[in-house]
Amino acid sequence: METHDQQRRVILRGVLIASCALATPMLFTGCNRSESSNSSGTGGSGTGQMSDETTSSSGNTSAQGSGKTSKEQAKYQDHPNGSQSCASCEQFVAETSTCKVVEGKVSPGGWCALWTKKA
Repeated sequence: METHDQQRRVILRGVLIASCALATPMLFTGCNRSESSNSSGTGGSGTGQMSDETTSSSGNTSAQGSGKTSKEQAKYQDHPNGSQSCASCEQFVAETSTCKVVEGKVSPGGWCALWTKKA
């Protein structure tokens, strides 16, 4: 019985560590994104401005100028994760095939670790 409890604890620790690893980039992205929104004046026009900044800083993997996370950091993939895809994510901007938190163009059928269900 004790072995089963120890295995359960190991699994729960792993889940906790993975959750923290996924949540950490969102914390930093959220701070940078709010600064970008405040400087642009409006949320709607800020999206276009952020896309321009992303284009000019495409060489940077940290996307410092845009306040966005790189595809590598977000663990972006061109295919969905089960029923989760960019098209069903709160952060996806369909008109421009971009994401509010990940730099560059993204596929509606793609997915990343920052996926958030549409409200």
